[in-house]
Amino acid sequence: MLQYLLARRQLKLALYDKRFPVFEKTLDYIAFVHKNGTTTPQLTFEFKRDVLDKKFLFKNDVQDFVQKLYDNGVKLWTTSEVLKGSEFGGGLSEESRVSMILEVGELKKWFVVQEPVAKTLFEPYLRVSRSR
Repeated sequence: MLQYLLARRQLKLALYDKRFPVFEKTLDYIAFVHKNGTTTPQLTFEFKRDVLDKKFLFKNDVQDFVQKLYDNGVKLWTTSEVLKGSEFGGGLSEESRVSMILEVGELKKWFVVQEPVAKTLFEPYLRVSRSR
C-alpha cells in the first residue's frame, strides 16, 4: 500500500512539473497581449508550441481555454495587421475599418480579463496535495 501511495505521489509531482510551465507560458502570453495591445506571429507560434500542443495534460476546461486564447490571439494579430495596411491605402471601406477597429477593441478587452480566469482554471491541476 505504501508503494502505491509513493508511486501516486511521484506521478502527481511529474504531472506538476509538466503542467506548471504550461501555466506560466499561458500567463506570459496574456500579459504580453495586455501590455502591448496585440501579439506577434512569433509569440503566437511559441504559445502554440509550448501550450496548445501540451493541452492533453489537462481536461477539456483548460484545453478549451488555451484554444480560445490561441484563436483570439491569431484574430487580434491578423485584424491589427489588416488595419495597419489600410492606413497606407489598403482599400478597406470606412464601414469595414470601423468594424475591425471595434473587433480589435473587443479582443483587447477580452484578453485583459483572462489572467484571473487562467489562474482559476489551472489551479486544480497545480495542486499536489489533492487528485485531479
